[in-house]
Amino acid sequence: MSRLTQWLDHRMEVVAIDKWKDLADLSGVPLQTLRDASAYGTLEMLSRSEKRFLAAALRVALGKLEKLSDGEIDWIDDDYFYDAGVRGRPRPGQEDDPNYWAPKELSPEDRGTPLVGRIRPSGKAE
Repeated sequence: MSRLTQWLDHRMEVVAIDKWKDLADLSGVPLQTLRDASAYGTLEMLSRSEKRFLAAALRVALGKLEKLSDGEIDWIDDDYFYDAGVRGRPRPGQEDDPNYWAPKELSPEDRGTPLVGRIRPSGKAE
């Protein structure tokens, strides 16, 4: 069993995905393609979009998943979670923790008021 296959099996447990069919449903990658990737120990047969969807389902960055597939890294740690374009998604097991959902203080540069109008080349808003 390849290192990638071991990690995929393990990561599915970490993110509460029970079966390869469930991973196929969540990622949109055909089940047979996932089985081929597992058998060959590489994601080479997947398109870049399929890799992106698989990475999103496993909650890792696409770049890390590709490095793992290419053998540049050996493992992606369990405490690493990445959700592209989603802010505030809890880690598995934290969905019911009220402290997780408590509002967080924003830094001054992230605060602001939405602007309706136009901004002149000088930077002044109308």
